[in-house]
Amino acid sequence: DQLPKTPPRTAPPSFAARIVLGGFAAAVIGTACGYTWSSLGAGAIGAVLGTLGGYQARIRLAARHGHDLPVALLEDAIAVLGGFAIAAATVAL
Repeated sequence: DQLPKTPPRTAPPSFAARIVLGGFAAAVIGTACGYTWSSLGAGAIGAVLGTLGGYQARIRLAARHGHDLPVALLEDAIAVLGGFAIAAATVAL
């Protein structure tokens, strides 16, 4: 999203890829605990909520502060740290 030529995350191909990959990643993690299908569903739902929620939050914060780049970098940091937190939590199971 930081580059001007990057397509919007809500465009159908990008959005579909996020749903598929979110479901797949969650299913891979859930398989270790025997929850393949429910994890797949949770991952797909999480991808939808994360995509739409993150998009709306970024638009509103950028409009409020007038600059998109700092908001984009904050969004990336939250996504990376959230991914590490989820991975650490699944290892603890």
